Amino acid sequence: MKKLSWNESKKSILLSLDTSKDGEQFTQELRLLKVNVNETVYNYNRRFYAYV
Repeated sequence: MKKLSWNESKKSILLSLDTSKDGEQFTQELRLLKVNVNETVYNYNRRFYAYV
């Protein structure tokens, strides 16, 4: 299960995983997530940060 939370003060997104995953699969999912988030917040000129 994954959990995403938006940190307004840091303008960042926290991604939490509570399950063990294959590293390669996680990397691919994270890349997709970064693309989706960047497209979503692009107009707000915010950068995406993933804390793992």
